[in-house]
Amino acid sequence: MDPLDNEVVWDTLYKNTFWGQNGGPVVFAGISAIDFALWDIRGKFFNVPVYKLLGGKKQDNLRKPAPVRLERPLGGSQGYGGIRGKCQKSGGGRIRRH
Repeated sequence: MDPLDNEVVWDTLYKNTFWGQNGGPVVFAGISAIDFALWDIRGKFFNVPVYKLLGGKKQDNLRKPAPVRLERPLGGSQGYGGIRGKCQKSGGGRIRRH
């Protein structure tokens, strides 16, 4: 089998093997891992990043959450306003609570 033919390999693993027909999370995780490896081989063969093979990047820049850790619950809009100011100063556009 040609490793550049991802679909042929996937169909063979899924349709023509005893394990693929029975399914299950372990089998599908294995098929998925092989599929990831095939995409990596294809990217190395064409000397192109995999994201370009999958259609290229969609956005030039992404908003990231600011690295702010809340030690205690904030009370009302006053508390969140102060945290939002810190987020904007650090370059983040949003707050992510853990």
